Amino acid sequence: MSKENEKLLAVKKSCKGVKIVSLILLITTIVATILALASGIIMTAGSSKIDPYIKQAQAEGNTDVDIMYQGMKIGRVDLPDPDNWHSDVPAIQEKFDEGSISFVFGLYLFIVFGILVFTVIVLALFYSVFDIIVKEETPFSDKVIRRLLISLILVDLILGGTVGWGFTVLGGFVTWAIITIMQYGKELQIQSDETL
Repeated sequence: MSKENEKLLAVKKSCKGVKIVSLILLITTIVATILALASGIIMTAGSSKIDPYIKQAQAEGNTDVDIMYQGMKIGRVDLPDPDNWHSDVPAIQEKFDEGSISFVFGLYLFIVFGILVFTVIVLALFYSVFDIIVKEETPFSDKVIRRLLISLILVDLILGGTVGWGFTVLGGFVTWAIITIMQYGKELQIQSDETL
């Protein structure tokens, strides 16, 4: 076996590992997406039934939700304040005016659902990129470069919508650099194939 073939096998082996990890993350994210949607529907649709329990817990001072891991506090969930939310849709604004905490929390879960849908799409694209690399002769094919470009652009958009547009600019430059490297690798692969 030539040295070039050994390197190609090592690339395919590492890509197979990434493919497996991305599949696990994809399945986990799909489950989280479904849970966010279902919880959002339950919270918004059942807000008239859920809110009395929340208001009773508030009156008793039992609304602090601490997230614990092995006896250590690692986070805290604060109830949303409906007074900070506003809508031009009268029916939604009415829920805010009523002080419906579960309705606001349900809307928040719908936002999380939207972000998770983008994440599922990106993970599926990354999975497909590494699946193509494992199946193709070379990782420097047009199919891989195109799919990688689409995946990185979507990641940039998610960064812009969640972290901030400054990271999107940085991500754009990183995307450009990675695609340029992949295209250079494609040219080297063509030259290598022609010399053989």
